Amino acid sequence: MELPNYFDINIEVLIVIIMTLLFITLEFFNINIRRISLCFT
Repeated sequence: MELPNYFDINIEVLIVIIMTLLFITLEFFNINIRRISLCFT
């Protein structure tokens, strides 16, 4: 009975980690795009 709970918690943690990684990568790309646009202008 303990295993399903453990796996549920793992899935939730994985989802949170994936969301944070996506947000960080989006922010990183936004900063890069701003720098590139500044360089071109």
